[in-house]
Amino acid sequence: MRETFAPVLRRRIAIQRGQSVPPSPPLSARLRQFLLVGLVRPIDMLFAEPISTFTCLYIAVNFGILFSLFAAVPYVFSSVYHFSVEDAGLVFLAVAVGCLFAFITIVLCNKLLYLKQKPNFPPNKIPPEYRLYPAMFGSIGLPIGLFW
Repeated sequence: MRETFAPVLRRRIAIQRGQSVPPSPPLSARLRQFLLVGLVRPIDMLFAEPISTFTCLYIAVNFGILFSLFAAVPYVFSSVYHFSVEDAGLVFLAVAVGCLFAFITIVLCNKLLYLKQKPNFPPNKIPPEYRLYPAMFGSIGLPIGLFW
């Protein structure tokens, strides 16, 4: 694959043109930039942008439910229904089937919805909103699957 990282590309172009390559910034400046981008900006977005806050809360609730189910399912099936350890483990095949359905849904949405938008937009400029369709299906599928 060809390189796409902008600083590396700029450095290569400068070398090809015979220009002087600017030295890399000192470690303290790079560390400060890393902390700013990696820690401060996400926390700022979490509290300053409501869509980020509610998306994080929704994902946190979903993960909490799913991980509590991973702990509760073997216990319930072994204590209430008297399954053996192996039989209680087989219950997790339903999770594998759900992941398979999710994978198929994402591939179909990519092929049928996202890639069909390529002629309508410049190369590599398809709006990211077209990637939301699998998430919309999943937002309906998760509660149905949990209720089922």
